[in-house]
Amino acid sequence: MATSQDEVTVDLALEARCDLGESPVWDGKTNTLYFVDINGRTIHGFQPETGEHFTIKADEPTGTIVPTNDPTKILVATQRDILVVDVPGRKVTKQAIATTPEEHGTEGFRFNDGKVSPSGTLLIGRMSNKWRKGERGRQYRLDPGSSTLVEVMSPEEVHLPNGIAWDGAKGVVYFIDSSTEEVRAYAADEQGIMRRGEDGALSWRTVTHRPSGLATVPDGMTIDTDGNLWVAHGESGEVTCYHPESGAVLHKVPLPVQRPTACTFGGRDLGDLYVTTRVETGEGAHKHHGGLYRIRIPGVKGVAPAYEYAL
Repeated sequence: MATSQDEVTVDLALEARCDLGESPVWDGKTNTLYFVDINGRTIHGFQPETGEHFTIKADEPTGTIVPTNDPTKILVATQRDILVVDVPGRKVTKQAIATTPEEHGTEGFRFNDGKVSPSGTLLIGRMSNKWRKGERGRQYRLDPGSSTLVEVMSPEEVHLPNGIAWDGAKGVVYFIDSSTEEVRAYAADEQGIMRRGEDGALSWRTVTHRPSGLATVPDGMTIDTDGNLWVAHGESGEVTCYHPESGAVLHKVPLPVQRPTACTFGGRDLGDLYVTTRVETGEGAHKHHGGLYRIRIPGVKGVAPAYEYAL
């Protein structure tokens, strides 16, 4: 990547004050950047062109946001449920389009990162709050029109499911397991979901593995028009761009805060890379910790707005 650091701009897009900001998604229909504060049980909506910012409170931790084909409705994944959100009414409804089985855990588990594939299927992970103590999560798919969450990866196959991105031309879904500190490339089926071979095994390769003893784990991820992967590494103070084949580091963008969590491209031209962050404490805490940041890199743009789930 030929862009020099001097050409890259980083600014505070929104003073969000999140405890655990996550799941930024760009809704192209409404030109709204949605994201969540998981621990704050809050959905944020931000429209950069007008500066409008609104919040919607939930009763449970808010793991991820999913735009739908109805511009007045989005989905929020909480502990076990995927719920419909009435955006104009600023209300999380009781309408659950899907719920995890009780045998997959109730207390101490919640949904984490999830996105809709280019073909319209929701791919979403669920994690244990005790993941650092070895408790493992699962990965699910939810097909349009279905109310059944189908297990894609069992606890034996995934630990802490996190960032997701697709390269449809390659038939690949990129996926982060934060516990193993890996970015992986999985062979995908026609719906963009991890595909199993005739032997029942998943087919994948490691794109990059930066072991840090879980100090700077890879978290959220997005993809640009060149097919390169942009990853927010927790506790690292930076967003890193990787080549999807070699795993080579193509670019690092330092942030003024230390704890980035996830990233997505947004804006009408998809030329802004938005980054969510989380709370910082102690003497070195930045005054804008938990804010929403915006990075602009000349020549770098996102592939598409967030794909929608059809209600």
